[in-house]
Amino acid sequence: MNRWKMRLKLEYKDYFKQALTFNWPAGLKSMSAEASVIVTQPYGFEQKLTGKARRVGDRGEVVITYPLVDEGR
Repeated sequence: MNRWKMRLKLEYKDYFKQALTFNWPAGLKSMSAEASVIVTQPYGFEQKLTGKARRVGDRGEVVITYPLVDEGR
């Protein structure tokens, strides 16, 4: 299994969805890949989200559900 850590940019889709965009790795030829994202919120609550990263031109995009669980605060 290959793992990449990459710089992500957060883009607002709508109230319930956010998109994390990134430069698609040059060595990855497929149009999609399994992705996992770990989000740590201000109070320390951590969520691991999994899904598909989709290739859009030379960029990749992972759409996540938002707002995230925030420990009830």
